[in-house]
Amino acid sequence: MTDILVEILDISYKLDRKASQIYANFSKAAEISKLKSFWNKVSAEEHEHTVFWKRLLDMARKGMLPNVFDHPSEVLKELKETLSRIDALVERSRQIRSIDDAFLIAYRLEFYMLHPQFESLFHLMETVSGEHTPGNYYEDHLRSFVEALKEFQGEATGMEFLGETIIRIRELTKQIALQSHIDFLTGILNRRGIFNTIIPLSYIAQRNNYTVGLMMIDIDHFKKINDIHGNLKGDEVLRSTAQIIKSGIRSSDIAGRYGGEEFLIYLSNVAPEHLFTIAEKVRKAVESQSSTGIPVTISIGASCGLIRENIESEVDGLIQKADIRLYAAKESGRNRVVVE
Repeated sequence: MTDILVEILDISYKLDRKASQIYANFSKAAEISKLKSFWNKVSAEEHEHTVFWKRLLDMARKGMLPNVFDHPSEVLKELKETLSRIDALVERSRQIRSIDDAFLIAYRLEFYMLHPQFESLFHLMETVSGEHTPGNYYEDHLRSFVEALKEFQGEATGMEFLGETIIRIRELTKQIALQSHIDFLTGILNRRGIFNTIIPLSYIAQRNNYTVGLMMIDIDHFKKINDIHGNLKGDEVLRSTAQIIKSGIRSSDIAGRYGGEEFLIYLSNVAPEHLFTIAEKVRKAVESQSSTGIPVTISIGASCGLIRENIESEVDGLIQKADIRLYAAKESGRNRVVVE
């Protein structure tokens, strides 16, 4: 799986490098100095994106990235086809005859670059590191073409509508990508999103010799809440609890819905002696901040340790320990934290 992910990221890097080349060709051909500056700016943006792909490529080669794709072989095939199409655009970009030609090629290029795999990787890196990715700027990047076209060609060509269509397609592509990582009801990571995120974080912890923490959380007597107040109110409780949990941890920590009324928190770097205090803070926050009008409490089981060798198996071991302690918290009366 690592080999195919490396190949996917290598092609992603090549795509942005070729995009930068296309826009540089437009700049060379432009006779209007302001238009030449515009194409230079867009070319530089694409070059900056290659830096992002290089970093991910390095992480993938070290085995630090999870597989975020359901069908990676299909993604690879699609990207190879895209690379072939963009190679053809590189040749066309050397022979442009008008401003309209340049913008038509630019729109075709940006349409080819709209692939959900990019959005999946952007979301992963934003969650893991909090850094800005090309995805943070992509809508502005696309809108700059629409505005430039209006400035240099007016609105008579009708191509500004094509630009707006590509922007809309990009928004839909982003939504499709996020649906596989985000829990629709609560707005936080789903189970798949959790594991895709904490694997690279665990590699970082291993490299830096950080102690990581896991907290398994269960809403107390949730079935009773549904039985008494109905499923819609139960959904409100889930949403409210998820947001309280998320707001009660550091930005470097990860919270997700593990399943049903269970949540998982991954603490990227935690001193073992602080684990109980952090968990207790989360427990108290849920007990005191419920916005649904229904009293809500949670039980928490927590574990921590160093990641020494096998990332996935050791993370799984910490989750199992936390789950055992969660069961102990529920057996001993609920609305409490158990760390050992």
